Amino acid sequence: MRIRKEDIIVIILAGILVLIVIIMIFISFNQGGQTSTAPSATVTTEPTLPSFLQEDPINYDVEASIKLWDKVDNKPPLSATDAAAKNTTIISILHGIESGVLYESPQVRLEYVKSLDMFLAEITTTKLSSAKAEVNTWLRGQGLTQEGICNLPVIFYVNLESAEKLQGENIVFKPSAPGC
Repeated sequence: MRIRKEDIIVIILAGILVLIVIIMIFISFNQGGQTSTAPSATVTTEPTLPSFLQEDPINYDVEASIKLWDKVDNKPPLSATDAAAKNTTIISILHGIESGVLYESPQVRLEYVKSLDMFLAEITTTKLSSAKAEVNTWLRGQGLTQEGICNLPVIFYVNLESAEKLQGENIVFKPSAPGC
């Protein structure tokens, strides 16, 4: 089985989310266990993220990311209309290929990853909202409802070049489609 670029990105994002959850559990566990009233000379240190995460110029909304990954792991059922629109879109554009690019513009590239049965949207611009809206509009034009788009799921990420251009703007990026 060949590992595709999209699969690697999904695995990295999943790893980041798992790491964030582990850090949050670790913090809450350590804070919850301190019930002693005796003074102590402890030094508290905040857990730090690995350097590759600290260097990411875009901050991903943790709560939205966890919610989105839950939809990847526990896919909500699509309505009959949305399931038919999804299948028609994949079959008509990919022509039997299992994974590939469904839509591409100067702002965004939308791909279907069969091995994970999900959609990845790489934003290639600094106009994040515009790129997300463009994908949303395209998917609606394929016959999907907004609920269907949310349940596919579609995962948005900002490519490195665009993220570096946005560095220092204190952006918190929600990786789900608009309205999800």
